[in-house]
Amino acid sequence: MFMETKNVNFLSIALRNGILLGVACVVLSVLLYVTNLLYTGSFLIGAITWLLNLAICVVFIVMAVQQYKTANDGFLTVGEAIKVGVVTALVGGVIAAIYSVIYTTVIDPNYYEKVVEVTMEKMSAFTSNFSEEQMEELREKTLQSKPSVVWTFFSSILGSAIGGVIISAIVGAVKKKERPMPI
Repeated sequence: MFMETKNVNFLSIALRNGILLGVACVVLSVLLYVTNLLYTGSFLIGAITWLLNLAICVVFIVMAVQQYKTANDGFLTVGEAIKVGVVTALVGGVIAAIYSVIYTTVIDPNYYEKVVEVTMEKMSAFTSNFSEEQMEELREKTLQSKPSVVWTFFSSILGSAIGGVIISAIVGAVKKKERPMPI
């Protein structure tokens, strides 16, 4: 007797969880903005923010992979987990990238300049022997290297895809359950 393989619609699972992932990332960004933590020079706040973003990504990718596995009668390959996880991450990444572009061009067009100022303050310990002219030259060169809107958008999506591959490969390795081979 052959075991039938179920045709699970992974796309609807990945889209739903990807949209939720993107919305959660935007909500976190808005919270950082309204609590005035977006432009902090604190290493601790930066690390906590990064960990929160990572945790959000992990939660939604794990949920998507588990939903797929459940819909697939409890079976899952690492490849299927990666497929579901990467699409989930990409959808979330596109939403986060759209928000990022809107934020840096409409809501706070001086975003990059503020980031450069925070960076210059953080670097002050390393640049204490720089003259004022050298500091101004460093600031100007940094401002000139401002990424374009297109680069901001696509680098966000690329980062989401890479993160999605890594997270979903780990999740898939942990949750995999191969379908038995027919006799």
